[in-house]
Amino acid sequence: MDWTSKQGRILTDHGRANELYSPSRGFPFSRNELPHFLLESGATHEAFEIWRKKQPTRGSELICGAWSRILFVGGGEHSSLEEERSWNIQSNTMFIDLRIPRTRDVVLCKHRPSSLSELSTYELRLFARQHVFAGFTQVQFCRDSLSSTTSHNYSRHSQYPIVCTRHHCMDWNYIGIPRPRPNKWYVEPITIVKNKVTTQIQDSNLNLVTQNKISEANPHPLRLFKEWSFATDDHSQSYYFETWEDKSISRDIVLVLRKAPSNQQPSTEADRREDGLLVVVGNHFNYLHGRRQGWKNVVQTLINQLGENTSPGNLVELVDAAIERGLNRNLVEHLLDVDAGHGLVHSDENEFRTWTLDCAIQPWKEGSSLFQGATLKLVVPPNSNKIHDCYLIWNQERWNIFECSITSISMLTELFRISQNQAVTTTTTMSKLKYRDNLTSKL
Repeated sequence: MDWTSKQGRILTDHGRANELYSPSRGFPFSRNELPHFLLESGATHEAFEIWRKKQPTRGSELICGAWSRILFVGGGEHSSLEEERSWNIQSNTMFIDLRIPRTRDVVLCKHRPSSLSELSTYELRLFARQHVFAGFTQVQFCRDSLSSTTSHNYSRHSQYPIVCTRHHCMDWNYIGIPRPRPNKWYVEPITIVKNKVTTQIQDSNLNLVTQNKISEANPHPLRLFKEWSFATDDHSQSYYFETWEDKSISRDIVLVLRKAPSNQQPSTEADRREDGLLVVVGNHFNYLHGRRQGWKNVVQTLINQLGENTSPGNLVELVDAAIERGLNRNLVEHLLDVDAGHGLVHSDENEFRTWTLDCAIQPWKEGSSLFQGATLKLVVPPNSNKIHDCYLIWNQERWNIFECSITSISMLTELFRISQNQAVTTTTTMSKLKYRDNLTSKL
């Protein structure tokens, strides 16, 4: 039960992060840098579309990948792959970050539940102790902002090539109480080839150069990056860092689909999920279907029932308090009804492609196909051959193409194995779909 609490202690230096990341210590920030600012105002669609066009390609290439977190250190504690499965699928713009403690699987595998309703109250509390969030990663070259950097951070700002600021559009832990400091960190790229460590730095012309030249003999060097907190502690050191390893074999295919806002949807169902995202990099993908409409009313109802003496600050605290007081279980399950996971697009001996989930918020979905039983249709507007003008109808919901490295509409239809004909909807389980060689070579 300590997993979420420990993650928080590491990330915040035992609760000191808000104090450390403050204007009085030389780390000023504006409200629009806060991770939930746009989520609260309902402006993520508009803002992300503007930022997509401005994102620097050279900088975003450093973070694009299928990242697995191998180490998380801070506050005198650490966690690693032994304690959790972490998948951060990051395109050049959007991300989905999934983190699942292994203790969850140890407990739940005893009776293999198939829905939230089958979980005991203890298991429901354990189920709340996982995490997934998604949004846009803004990338800025450090040298571009050296003139506005305070003396506290000048040496660090000139040490790293880029600094990233994340803005969330969906967040498992968010129940209406925003994080009071930016989700902002430096990136230190690292490449390891034949036991030699090479790091990328930036020259005076903003060109990324490499120390200890990478051997061309190894076509697949180990690609990592370290994430260092933007603000520092009393010793001018980052108060946390994370080490991420890229598991993607290739980044030839980068695709982001986002569920369209309600005013673009073909219908207005009361039980519709508010947001959704699919991010594909190489043969890895993460997906996230957010909470269902009305979840904010559910939160308020539970808080009102708990009374003034209880002030939960996140999902785990709210679930724990509601279960301890014996409040309406259906309301708790409503908040926990988030569908997200990681998987691989891969081929078997017959060269069939599958979108198989290997890590999921809902553990009973692991081993299944992402599009199992789905109804899919690609809509190509008349007189248009541009990828970004197309959109996907996925189970009667519109999903817009936000980012796509695929330049051919035919290849996109092959990826999802659907018809370009606007009048035809193809129903498929996606479990045994054969792809042509031109797409197979890219995955």
